[in-house]
Amino acid sequence: MTLGKREKVLAVIAAVMVMLATAKLLLSGPDDSIGDLRKQYREKTEELDRLRRIDGRRRYALKQLKEWEQRSLPTNAKLAKSLYQNWLRELTVRAGFDEPTVDPGKGRAHGKVYTAFPYTIRAKADLRRLTRFLFDFYSAGHLHQIRWLSIKPQEDSEKLDLVFTIEALSLPSADQERQLSHAPGESLKLDELSAYWDAIVRRRLEGERFAPSGGLFAAYYPQPPKTVVSRPDPPAPKEPEKPEFDHSRFAKLTGNVAKDGRWEAWLTVQTTGKQWQLSEGDTFEIGSLRGKVTRVLPHAMEFEAEGRRLSVAAGKVLRDAVEVP
Repeated sequence: MTLGKREKVLAVIAAVMVMLATAKLLLSGPDDSIGDLRKQYREKTEELDRLRRIDGRRRYALKQLKEWEQRSLPTNAKLAKSLYQNWLRELTVRAGFDEPTVDPGKGRAHGKVYTAFPYTIRAKADLRRLTRFLFDFYSAGHLHQIRWLSIKPQEDSEKLDLVFTIEALSLPSADQERQLSHAPGESLKLDELSAYWDAIVRRRLEGERFAPSGGLFAAYYPQPPKTVVSRPDPPAPKEPEKPEFDHSRFAKLTGNVAKDGRWEAWLTVQTTGKQWQLSEGDTFEIGSLRGKVTRVLPHAMEFEAEGRRLSVAAGKVLRDAVEVP
């Protein structure tokens, strides 16, 4: 059937309206199809980023777990406890500890995740042997850690009373079933034991000056200032007198101790290492300072010197004393 002119016009108008409606549907605001597609694209992109982050954390956790499985104690709990105890004993012998004891505690299972084995080591050793033990401990890659360490100096001796609390872990998925791991440790920054002996046992004060004894636990004492001798130009009759070094500027009240119902003040001259134990009524002469103790309190000492009554607090040097009424 042939369309008339009127029908053709109507057909063109209908086609244009369909085209306009389609264009609006595709290109208009967020409530239509293209807006929904954009919104869905953003949501899917954000979801993909979230899943990638989760996958990254999963991969890192799997890598960490694999490292722990290589370092773990054996899966056989009874054997793991015994092997690790023997290994600790070997460390104490190699370090040269005196009277070492290694006491295992009761293993604690944390579900099916891991089993923790506690140990307590008691021994006596000087700072050099303690440093050797710690170096060997952290050079091993076992899944272990020192949870607590007590160091108590012995009186009139370089030896220390030591108490360690150590914990080691066994994973049910460990690589080894009946032997300890041979993986190396990764905690130490320096490879040589001698480097730690220099830093801990010798202890550098400044320059090439090291602590004479005590190492890390030695009290710091300043180097006496150098005296410069100047020669006067003629016609000066004589050279000026050399200033004397005043040790009283480095005499510190290190602490007060109750003894037989009386308090004693303990002074240490940091430049010479000499110690004074003074009670009420005692006299002392340190450098240019001469004094007499009038009273010893729990945290201070009062004394008379240079015609004044003075008080110095614990931890302060005598020259920092303040006048009291």
